Amino acid sequence: METADAVVVGGGVMGTSIAFNLARRRFGRVILLEQNTICSGTSAKSSAVVRTHYTTPTTAAIALLARRIFEHWNDEVGGESGFIKVGMLFILPAAQRAHAEHTLAMNRGVGIEANLLDPSETRELSPHVQVPEDGVVVWEPHSGYGSPHDVAGSFARRLTELGGDLRQSTAATGITINGGRVRAVRTPRGEIATAHVVIASGPWANRVGRLAGLDLPVVASRESIVTLRPGPSFAFHPRHPVVADLVNEIYLRPETGNLILLGNTQDAVTSGDPPGPAIKQPDAGGSRRGDHRRLVGHVRGEPRLEPDYGECGRGRRPSLRRGVLRSRLQAIPRRWRPHGGADRGRSCAHDRHLTLSVGALRRGKAAPTGVHGRRRHRLTARDQASTEIFQNT
Repeated sequence: METADAVVVGGGVMGTSIAFNLARRRFGRVILLEQNTICSGTSAKSSAVVRTHYTTPTTAAIALLARRIFEHWNDEVGGESGFIKVGMLFILPAAQRAHAEHTLAMNRGVGIEANLLDPSETRELSPHVQVPEDGVVVWEPHSGYGSPHDVAGSFARRLTELGGDLRQSTAATGITINGGRVRAVRTPRGEIATAHVVIASGPWANRVGRLAGLDLPVVASRESIVTLRPGPSFAFHPRHPVVADLVNEIYLRPETGNLILLGNTQDAVTSGDPPGPAIKQPDAGGSRRGDHRRLVGHVRGEPRLEPDYGECGRGRRPSLRRGVLRSRLQAIPRRWRPHGGADRGRSCAHDRHLTLSVGALRRGKAAPTGVHGRRRHRLTARDQASTEIFQNT
C-alpha cells in the first residue's frame, strides 16, 4: 500500500489551493484526488469576483490577504490568475448608511482601501448605474475578478512542481476509519495509507463525508447567472467596475469577449446530493426557468441587454440570441440562514485529522484562495440591502 502524509479530495480552486499550500509548507507527501479534471466542478462556473467588503473583521482581513496574493500572483504562486483590477461598487439604500459607514470604518481598520462616493462620482465610473440622491455607494478601487481555470491550473501545476501528486479521473471511493482516526483513502487505483484527509469537494462534501461515516453540516445552493452581449449602442467598457446591488442580491461584471456577467446570490438550497459535474443539469424550461426570468427581469429596462429565450423543447437548452444562461452550485454551512444573522457557520471543521473545507464566504463567492493554513475563522451571514442598479440610458 502506498502512503501519503495528506490526501486532498477535490480539484477545484479550494482543493488545489490547499494541496499547493501543504506542499509549499513541506507538510510531506501530498496527493490531490479529482474525480474528473481540474476545475471541472463548481469552480468552473465561479463568478470569480475578488473583493474585500465584508462585515466581520476576520473575514475582511482574510479577503485582503487573498486580494494581495492575486496582486502579486507571480511571486506568491506562479503562473496565471487572470486577475483584472477594475474596482467594485457596492450600492445600498439610505436606510443602510449607518451600517455601511460602520463596515467601511472596520474595513479601513484592517487596511482595506475603500471610500464612499456621491452619485456624480458614481456616474463618472459608470453612466449605467442608477443611484438615488440619498443612496449609499461604497467604492473599492483595488477589487476586480479573476479566472478560476487559471487559478486552479496554476495551483495544480505548482503542486506537482513541488513534488505533490495530482491524480485526475480518480475518485475517493472510501475512507477507512480505525480507532476514531483516519487510516486510509480508497480509490479505483488502490488504497492510500494516510493520517490526514481534506475534503474540499464543495457541494459534494456530504457525499465524500459519508465515506468516513460523517454527516457533514453542508448543503448545496444553486444560483443563476446570465451572460449578456451588449448591443452596439450600449457602451459597456470592458474595464467597467464590478457592481453589487445588495438589496436585489444581484451583481455584474465584465466578461471575456465584451460580455456582461449578471448573477444573483439568492440561495436556492437543494435537498440531497447534487448531480456530479458530468450529469446534465435540468433545462431552463423546467423548474429553474422562473428563477432565470427573475434575474433577467432586473435588466428589462434596457432591451438591448435582454436575452431572447425562444422555444425550449424537452431536454434542450433554451435558444438565446443575445445571452447564455447557466446555473451553478456552491456549498454553504447547513446552519447558515439567508435571513437572520444569529447563526454562525464554520468554513473549516477539523476532527481527528479529517478536515472539511468549503467556500463559505458570502455572498455568492467562494472563500479567498491561497490563504489556507494561515488562519482559522468563523463567519456570520447578515442581511444587507441596496437599490436598483440599471437605468435606461
